[in-house]
Amino acid sequence: MKATLLHAQVCGKRGRRAAGKTPVFGLLKRDSKVYVEIVENCSRNSLLTIIQGKILEGRTIHTDGWKAYDGLILNGYDHYRIYHSNNEFARGKCHVNGIENL
Repeated sequence: MKATLLHAQVCGKRGRRAAGKTPVFGLLKRDSKVYVEIVENCSRNSLLTIIQGKILEGRTIHTDGWKAYDGLILNGYDHYRIYHSNNEFARGKCHVNGIENL
């Protein structure tokens, strides 16, 4: 099974350009399907509900460092992070560029 890539965009008020934008959460299965949903907020509970409804337990998930993804391992996922805040944008084949470029 190819890794599942996950990323939340425009979640939280991050930077001047984020104010007033609609939060969107997206899932991208590498070389496959995309799922996007407008969300009320990007809290851990909101995102985990979507993740558990769309991704089977035990799958691999790659995310950025957003705090709402804390606990994915405890919920049965193999979880890898890319920390953009540390100037990290890829680690080997691990990246979140696919969903960010949609």
